[in-house]
Amino acid sequence: MKSNGMRNRLVHEYNEIDFDLVWSVVGSEVPELIHSLEAELP
Repeated sequence: MKSNGMRNRLVHEYNEIDFDLVWSVVGSEVPELIHSLEAELP
């Protein structure tokens, strides 16, 4: 799962994080994640 890789980088490589890239991923991936989760909820 991609989110595991992102989490590991955020936790273990904090000094090397490109926050613009993180924000870009949030903007493009989170809406899709929310949609997928809503489909699984009753």
